[in-house]
Amino acid sequence: MSFIRLGALAALLLCAPFCFSQPKMFLVDGKSPDFGDIYTPATERLLTFKNIGTDTLTISNVSTSCGCTVALLSNDHIAPGGSGILSVKFEAKRFSGKVEKAISLNTNDTEQKHVSINFHANVIKSLELEPEYFFFSAFPDSTTEKTITITNSSSQTIHIQSVKPSSDFITVKISSDKLEPGDEATLTGTIHPIEAGTTRGDIEITTDFSPYPKFTVSFFAYIKAQKAKPN
Repeated sequence: MSFIRLGALAALLLCAPFCFSQPKMFLVDGKSPDFGDIYTPATERLLTFKNIGTDTLTISNVSTSCGCTVALLSNDHIAPGGSGILSVKFEAKRFSGKVEKAISLNTNDTEQKHVSINFHANVIKSLELEPEYFFFSAFPDSTTEKTITITNSSSQTIHIQSVKPSSDFITVKISSDKLEPGDEATLTGTIHPIEAGTTRGDIEITTDFSPYPKFTVSFFAYIKAQKAKPN
């Protein structure tokens, strides 16, 4: 074998660990993770990915198919043997039943330059609100009432155990503390503001619906200053 061929072979052997180094992405939860049953208005899942290659894995251009989903990376550069987390937050309150949403991203893994993750979930409604919050527009030293309709959209009887506002700015009462499937109740909020300004807070409702026993109803109030009476 000539010196030229020996030199070329030696150069190739020396180059091999570097020339053939390659990042490789591995999704621990797969490309079609199942989020299962979702009872809450929003949920978060942590998806793990690993770099099982021999070079640094880089991830870019993470996007989602819907404004209801937010995907955040713990790290966009993963060393060989390392791992990272893709945090997925899904706003489920606008959905009911089985849903599928997509997350896409790009990598420098030559075999997976564009990755699409399609997660599945089954959104189960319990109590639905219409409207979803109280909004008051009033004047000082006046009494104003607003109502929200609460519907039991689940398949079981729900008992409402307590309704507690976060402040004494508002008083609340509910027309029924027992709702059969499909039943409705009225939640009434009453305010009697003393001075102008803006106020917000929450009303915590506790039920015996074990998958999601507590939820909150927000209230907002805009108290307008009284106009001066003309002389």
